[in-house]
Amino acid sequence: MPRCRVVSHALLIFFITAFIYLSGSSHSVAMAQSAEPAAYANIVSPVDETLGSAKFFPVADGVKIELDVIQQVPGLHAVRILSIGKCEGPDFTSAGPPFIPSTKEEASTNAAGPGASDLPNVEAGLDGHLRGTIVAKGYTLGEGPNSLFHPGGTAIVLDENADDHRIEGNGNSGSHVACGVIKKGSGSAGP
Repeated sequence: MPRCRVVSHALLIFFITAFIYLSGSSHSVAMAQSAEPAAYANIVSPVDETLGSAKFFPVADGVKIELDVIQQVPGLHAVRILSIGKCEGPDFTSAGPPFIPSTKEEASTNAAGPGASDLPNVEAGLDGHLRGTIVAKGYTLGEGPNSLFHPGGTAIVLDENADDHRIEGNGNSGSHVACGVIKKGSGSAGP
């Protein structure tokens, strides 16, 4: 077989293989992106500037929250679920007190264990971009007293500092610096 034909066949096999691989790969990407959140929040600043988003997914022991927020001070920030679905700046007190669906005390160092509203801190990088995933244990996206969709709604806030998880209440985390009203998404609310 002439050398030209061998090269042509090799190129043809390469392109067919590449096409099959890329077709399967774009299908995988499309499948991964089709997992819609069961809830979401558009995160805003105290002057109502859009800073990012939070996406909420049901998991076996609570609600997984994926945060992607810009313009934050580098370092750790407390994350809280508040009991009213309003985000009016500049201090976001319109969102009310923490939404505490359980009867336990809040501080994670409490002998009875952490309360549902005692969420992990999330870190913003040196560029001010805060990306993180946490699980809010004890909350649900379905029905019942622990649902983030209770009457009056709920909001998610970021505080200026980390929660020290020692003091009931805000844990020395400072003021709220970003807020988002939690709304139903198109994804499934079941675990």
